[in-house]
Amino acid sequence: MEPFSTDWKIDETGSDLPENGRHSQLRQRLRMDEALSEVVHFLSTSDSYEVESILEIIGRATDAKSVYFQRVPPEGPGADFANPDRERFVLLTWTNPAYRNEDARSEDSSEAESGSPSTSSTPANDVAVPVLSPRGTFFGFLGVAYGERGHPWKTKDRLILDVFGHMLAAHMERENAQKKVEQSEQRWRSLVEAHPEPILVLVSDKIKYANPSGVQVFGAQALDELFDRPLSDFISAADQDSIEEELLRNVGAAGSKPLQHDVTRLDGEWRIVESIAVSTIYDGEPATQIILRDVTERKKTEERYRTFIETTSEGIWRLELDQPVDTGALPEIQADHIFEHAFLAECNAVMAQILGKERPEQSIGLRCNEFLPNAGIIKEFVESGYSLRNREFSLMGRWPRHFMLNVQGTIERGRLVRIWGSCIDVSERVDLERRMVSVLEEQQQSIGRELHDGVGQLLTGVRMLSQALEERLDRINSDELDLARRIVHFSDQASQQVRTIYSRTTPVQLEHDGLVSAIDELVRNTDGLPDIRCASIHEGGVEIADPEARLHLYRIVQEAVNNALKHARASTIDVLLDAGREEIRLEVRDNGVGFSGKAPGSGSIGLKSMRYRAHAIGGRLEIQSESGKGTVVRCVLPAAGVYDTSSRTEK
Repeated sequence: MEPFSTDWKIDETGSDLPENGRHSQLRQRLRMDEALSEVVHFLSTSDSYEVESILEIIGRATDAKSVYFQRVPPEGPGADFANPDRERFVLLTWTNPAYRNEDARSEDSSEAESGSPSTSSTPANDVAVPVLSPRGTFFGFLGVAYGERGHPWKTKDRLILDVFGHMLAAHMERENAQKKVEQSEQRWRSLVEAHPEPILVLVSDKIKYANPSGVQVFGAQALDELFDRPLSDFISAADQDSIEEELLRNVGAAGSKPLQHDVTRLDGEWRIVESIAVSTIYDGEPATQIILRDVTERKKTEERYRTFIETTSEGIWRLELDQPVDTGALPEIQADHIFEHAFLAECNAVMAQILGKERPEQSIGLRCNEFLPNAGIIKEFVESGYSLRNREFSLMGRWPRHFMLNVQGTIERGRLVRIWGSCIDVSERVDLERRMVSVLEEQQQSIGRELHDGVGQLLTGVRMLSQALEERLDRINSDELDLARRIVHFSDQASQQVRTIYSRTTPVQLEHDGLVSAIDELVRNTDGLPDIRCASIHEGGVEIADPEARLHLYRIVQEAVNNALKHARASTIDVLLDAGREEIRLEVRDNGVGFSGKAPGSGSIGLKSMRYRAHAIGGRLEIQSESGKGTVVRCVLPAAGVYDTSSRTEK
């Protein structure tokens, strides 16, 4: 629509208008100019206005019978200009009082002449225009009705109405925009007031607003204590340059990260915060909104954690999985996945040294398969419910190393995403235990040899002399013959017991024929006892290359069989020796009384000795039992030193 100008051109010829018509036209122009000025002034100075007042100004300027404004409700949809839906409109009307008086006189005259009210009506001379804003927002229709009089300036009135309509629409659009701004500010204020993070608004680098959390973080009781104070009052001199350069100069910059710095409260206490700034408008002025996050407690916790992991003698570490594993998968699948995809994301200096690195950063990124020989310990971790406590673990090699592990997995939405753990190098303790067991073994063997070579020889001499005495007394038919026979019998039993003790303390067959033969011999001797069935099951060619490992495994079998006979009251004992590709498994099973909970005599020297022996060769000892269902003693160790295997046999 072309812009309308109020510079009217009056007909100068005067050929078509009488003099009084030209004066009427001039008066009409003046009224319109005054009306435009009055509406402009009214709309620009009034904070709240009534549309009826504007309709009255227009009506008096046009000398119309009535002026109306059919307005679309703010919540209603737009309308079709050609066929507007009248139900969507709110009708506001101003009626000229002079016309109301004429209508009343006309009705009275009509009643006097006909004796009844007039029912005739004259079609109104209407001029109506759509009320459209410069952006095309439709607000309704503005119209003028002239009634019976008609009006000679309807064409120009239509143009004038367009001007009034544009003015009214522009003002209503500004009013709507202002309401939206106010609503937006109200929503912003409601959100900010309830926000748990401190939020400040700076205008010209001075605090103009702070939400309750912002007031609290500065140690104030109310906003008045902070209002109009520079932010630099609360920033240390060391941080002021970084605040100005990195925070305020990069307001709202893409990819900007929170800036960490200190703030000093009104009470002198300092807090550590993270700040990020964005541009905003506050009270019509450009402003900077700063969102703070108080990270003091988190930083203190992190500092305590850092101090702990840097000073502790334990190796602290964290594994992350670049591909989290489903906890519903089979343990073997999970273990293999972790073995391949878990990598070291964090560790302290102690752990780095355990891994053979000088600094922790040199260890970051190492995968499990780079420092673990196999996935055995990982499978045990999965089967234990992603938690291991005080688990002893050994890495066998040229210089065996032994560790005490504590491991905990993090499960999120049914997937294992990370693993935390600590470990202590207990190699010195295990070596000490190993030496202690070795000393004990040497003492046992020394006692056995002394019994065999000393007491055994003496008993042999006693038995030979007593046999000679028996024969002499038999020839003379002496009454002391029975006594001599008893001496022979007792000396023979004593010699047999000495040989048994010697064989137990010094398993000569273990050294000459190997572990399998020694176990088979032990099983045969046990099977010969009354009411006892004892059998050995093993791979025919299973042998252990390390003499120390052979001896410790044999002693574990020996102690377990002895416990089954003495404490479990078993009638059946099975000894299993099996070698897999990754580990050797030794089991002693019995059908004795078993136990629930802690093993009876778990603090005994025998059980402790078995555990020490297992640890000494890099293995672990497990004891499983159930009351009335027997006991299983199991020793598992890495498969180093295992020769080739043959078919399974039972003896």
